[in-house]
Amino acid sequence: MKWFRMTPVALVCAALIALTLAPFTSHAQTPGQNLLTDGDFEALTWRAQDGIGELVIAPGWRAWYVDIGQIRPYVKQPSNCDTSDPACYWMRPEFNSADFAAFPNRVHNGFKAQKYFSYGRMHEAGLYKQVVGIQPGVTLRFSIFMQAWQCS
Repeated sequence: MKWFRMTPVALVCAALIALTLAPFTSHAQTPGQNLLTDGDFEALTWRAQDGIGELVIAPGWRAWYVDIGQIRPYVKQPSNCDTSDPACYWMRPEFNSADFAAFPNRVHNGFKAQKYFSYGRMHEAGLYKQVVGIQPGVTLRFSIFMQAWQCS
């Protein structure tokens, strides 16, 4: 029942977004041109971000994360933590490369992938990069492959 009530709202939102974006779309950048520095994570040398050994990042990329002192109000303490210490359930994740030779199931294409993870605790994190040289109004395409899992 709820699905049928939500469908018209979703269609209206999609139509508004399409109409709003339509005047701004044009031809894409040069076809096949990759604007990302090391967009495939194949660089030989990766670096520790901000001198933190657990934050090994591909060149041109930057890790972001919510540190233990900045936990968002919507994060609820799990029932298995019997202490008020957020370190029981929250941590800055570790970032590193996943090499095909060691983890063939974690590399979609090529020889390396970027990974981030935390053991036994939650995290909120990701990767980003700033891209320059984009002409206003062009259509861009970005794709990513991810593997995620959770154990308890």
